[in-house]
Order: sequence, then C-alpha cells, then structure tokens
Amino acid sequence: MPKAASNADGYLLLHKNKGLTSFDSLHQVKRALKTGKVGHTGTLDKFAEGLLVLLAGKYTSLVPIFNDLDKVYIGTVRFGLETDTLDPEGTVVFTAPIPSKEQILQVLPKFIGPQ
Repeated sequence: MPKAASNADGYLLLHKNKGLTSFDSLHQVKRALKTGKVGHTGTLDKFAEGLLVLLAGKYTSLVPIFNDLDKVYIGTVRFGLETDTLDPEGTVVFTAPIPSKEQILQVLPKFIGPQ
C-alpha cells in the first residue's frame, strides 16, 4: 500500500533523549508525519541529549540559515579515564591521576574557541 502523502510544512523542536541517534529521531518524525521531507539542523551524538531542530516540507530550505546560528553546548568532563571509543560508551583502557584545579585552569584556554 502506498504511503499517504502529507503536506507537513513547518518546524518541530524535539528533545532528543540519550540512546537515540539524531537519525532515529528524524525517522520517527518522518513516519509520524507520513512525509519523507524532514531535515535537522545539527546532529547530536547517541549519548547526548538536547534540542533537535527539525524542519519539514518547504521549511527544509531554511536548514542553512539555522546551521549558521550560534549554538550552546553544556557538557560534563570526566578526568582520569580513556575509553577504546573515546566516548562514554566505550571500555576503559587507560586510567590516570585526576589533575589538580590549577593544572586544569592552566590548559583550559587551549580548549576555548572563538567567542
């Protein structure tokens, strides 16, 4: 049976939970709206949660505008561990002493991008 056509034009602000990929979330919305024309304005990792801006139908042409907007990321750093995948889901392959606050503050500027 052919898929029902939908003329869903608009945007959707979706809170993506940990464990789902951005593609998984996008696919669920496409299926619910019965449309194939849905895009997102930035990928969130599977282990990340946050706002996923989705654009549907004619609004997908606005993706470049949204991509150029400022974004804010909030994260948690866990010092002293390295995993085989370099992310929180991997197996710990290396441990090290946790650096002091002074050591962290000394190297922190190297990780701050343009403001």
